[in-house]
Amino acid sequence: MNVAIKEPPKSLLQTQHELFRSADLDETRSRVGEVYCDHKLEVNSGALDAFHYHIPFDGISFNYMGYGAECLIEPGCLGDFYLLQLPLKGHATIFADGREFESHPGKASILNPNSYTKMIWSSGCEQLLVQIDKNKVDSSLASCLGRQVGDEIAFNPNVTQNDDKQSAWWRHVISFIREYNQAHSFYNTQCVLNNELDSIVKGLLFTLDHNHSETLITKDKVVLPKHVHKATEHIRENFSETLSIHDLVTITGVSERCLFEGFKQNLKVTPMQFLMQIRLSNVRAELLKDSCDHNANITQIALDNGFTQLGRFSSYYKDMFGELPSETVKARKMSTQLAR
Repeated sequence: MNVAIKEPPKSLLQTQHELFRSADLDETRSRVGEVYCDHKLEVNSGALDAFHYHIPFDGISFNYMGYGAECLIEPGCLGDFYLLQLPLKGHATIFADGREFESHPGKASILNPNSYTKMIWSSGCEQLLVQIDKNKVDSSLASCLGRQVGDEIAFNPNVTQNDDKQSAWWRHVISFIREYNQAHSFYNTQCVLNNELDSIVKGLLFTLDHNHSETLITKDKVVLPKHVHKATEHIRENFSETLSIHDLVTITGVSERCLFEGFKQNLKVTPMQFLMQIRLSNVRAELLKDSCDHNANITQIALDNGFTQLGRFSSYYKDMFGELPSETVKARKMSTQLAR
């Protein structure tokens, strides 16, 4: 997430939003824990000079904080909330889902409730944070889909860089914080405020990559033409079988050209690319289960989902998810072990 935000909104830094300032390690740990969760906090180098600005709402809060010194923060599993972090100064090294990645000005991150997490904030690191309750995210997704979902929403913590949609989402957040603090803001009306906070959460679901993204985006499309809908339903029901464009042409009763144009105009992919996405998403869901624990399982899962050329399968998987199938299993196992 490459976000061109240079400084926090001044309205967030008003005195009434200052939660605390402290050079005491125990006090800092306690005060931060009251907002987020109990955690381990250690100073690696430098002098602690912590501060925290905080604007809370029902199920969501907006925060700006820093520690001054280089610090290790180890919350483990957050439990009941998601946490978006955008450094505006310094940088952070994050260990989550068995992966290590960097976050810095212009590149945000998101932490999932049940992923074991620890971080190192550099000296002088200051971050804008958005905390959202798990129940609020779940209810927003259910509202968008028109039904409850079984699997917990899991975002990719290492957020993609250079994405205009993500920049727009952060600008929306900044704009809300600025307007909320105005004397005659229309957010003083509870109904308007609730709608705005809901839109921020729903916007996040449509902006960041997560395990329900494909379902959500497909659901949000305008009503698909009959032949495209028929083809997508057939693919969903038979993705593990050998399917060709000829099969889809036969089932839909339209020409190959008409089918291609229908998919490109409505889903932005070809029919075979849509099939590939469905197969890969199902493979990933299987790899993230505890029952998958070695390469033999990976091979069988790939075969069960319609992949016959295993070398290409790994390449396709890495193109879509940024890592090899074996790396997904390794990261999931490491995260599970750390959480115990």
